[in-house]
Formats: sequence, C-alpha cells, structure tokens
Amino acid sequence: MARQRPGPNVVRRPRPRPQEAAWWRRIPWAHIGAVVGAVAAVGGLIFTGVATYYSAEVSQDQLEQSREESAQKARDQASRVTFWEENSFYGQAKGVHLVNRSPDPVSLIQVVLHVSGPGGGKMFLLADSSLPPCTEFTFNAADLNIPLAPKEKMPLSDTSWRVERFTFTDRNGQNWVRSPVFLAREAQVWSLNGQIKGVALPSGPAEVKEAAACEQDG
Repeated sequence: MARQRPGPNVVRRPRPRPQEAAWWRRIPWAHIGAVVGAVAAVGGLIFTGVATYYSAEVSQDQLEQSREESAQKARDQASRVTFWEENSFYGQAKGVHLVNRSPDPVSLIQVVLHVSGPGGGKMFLLADSSLPPCTEFTFNAADLNIPLAPKEKMPLSDTSWRVERFTFTDRNGQNWVRSPVFLAREAQVWSLNGQIKGVALPSGPAEVKEAAACEQDG
C-alpha cells in the first residue's frame, strides 16, 4: 500500500470571542434617567406642597394678626368709656358715674336702670346727647325721678336700683353696649322688647368734672 503522505499541518485558530462591552455601557442609563426624573418630579411636588403649606400658614397668621389689630383698634375708644355706681349697698346706690377717658366725645349715651319693686323689676331710661372727651358725668339718685303713675313720680334714691346697661356711639359711628360684665358692639337699647317703662328725668344737670387718667391716642 502506498504510504499516505501526511497533509500539511493545519493550525486551527480559536474563534474570536465577541468583545464584551464596557461595564458602563451595560448600565441602562435610559431607565435610570427616567427613574431619576420621576423622583425629581415627585421631590419638586413635595417641596412645592410644603412651601405652599407654610406660605398659607404664614398668610393665615398675618391675617389673624391683622384682624386682631383691627378689632383692638375698633375697641380702643370704647374700652375707655365706662360707668360705675356710687356707694352701692343692697342696691341703694347714691348715684351713677359715666366716664369718658378718651380724647374724643361719645354720643347718644343711654343708661338703662333696673328698678326693683313689688311687681318685679322695671326698666327706666336715662339719656343724654353726648359725653365730652376726658369727662365724668355724675347723676345723683336723689335728683332722678322715675314715673310710677301718670301724675306720680318717685326719686330713684327711694328704691333699689342698678345699671342694667350703658350704650353709646363712638367717634366712628359704631354703637356699643357696656354692662357690669361685658363690652360688646352693635348695641340697641330698644332690643329690650318694650321693657322700658319710662324715662328717669334729672331735676338738674349732671355734675361734670375732668376724668382722671385720661389717655391720649398712640
């Protein structure tokens, strides 16, 4: 047999492996960018919401402060107008003092007197046109006559009585009512629904003197 001649030596080269991409190319940047964008958007909404909330809170606080200052300013003069009963003992007061410690007058002053009696309490009205600034009026009970009958009168000092309320109009035209326990706006003395039985008529003018501790507006 013929000797087989060996073929030429064939060197098999290994197939080249596909080149691996760099690690940073394998990162899904598009997805990460979308996620980051979404997180940033949510963070922006949260920040906007928080900023809006605190802005609203600050605005509300400023509004409340402005209202309080406005209410205080509206009460400024009214808080300086008051009354007191002189030597009240079991309702037998000698007189009533009306005091205006503000630098401006108050007008349409009306004092509702509650007079005790056998048939129950009755209301009588003591009125005057105005109370000048820094002034105190004193009405003596002995000089105030209340009607008991069409032709009969009795001095207020002969019975038990007290001040039910004191109403007046301030420099801004606002009506006020003051009682022994409160000061309120929008007073209407006629809201007593017909309980006013008559007028307490003074036999002479009220005693007038300068009010102590009269305050000037700041």
